[in-house]
Amino acid sequence: MASLKTRRAYTLVDHFGQERHPVDDLVQRDPRQRALRERIRRASRKLDRALGPRRDDWLDLESKLAELAAWREEAFFEIGHEHGFAAGRAEDMASTPAARSLAAALRDHAIQSGLPRETALGALLEAAWALATKRTPRTARRSPR
Repeated sequence: MASLKTRRAYTLVDHFGQERHPVDDLVQRDPRQRALRERIRRASRKLDRALGPRRDDWLDLESKLAELAAWREEAFFEIGHEHGFAAGRAEDMASTPAARSLAAALRDHAIQSGLPRETALGALLEAAWALATKRTPRTARRSPR
């Protein structure tokens, strides 16, 4: 819903001012990742030797790939956080399984719409207002030009 520029949950996770992110530390404890990192180190050394003086081109590419990976990691974290936060609120507010299912569908659609949070909320409120007042939403009553 909100753009990634306005999301901040990922940066708020680090409460200790560490150079490394606590989430990274948890993920790196997985033995499968340690084994994969070792295979990557061996492949990197082999490629480094093979490239010789063209090594800088490879390092530039690696830097760009790392930047993309970091951005994607933060984006996935933020989107997951937003979904979880919204799901918790919807779960607390819905009284029946059918109401929870409707709330989940509306929440997911609003988050996945790509609209700014305020715009998506406005659309949801307009629909709720239409249901509450038994009136057609303003946008649906417009006559074609």
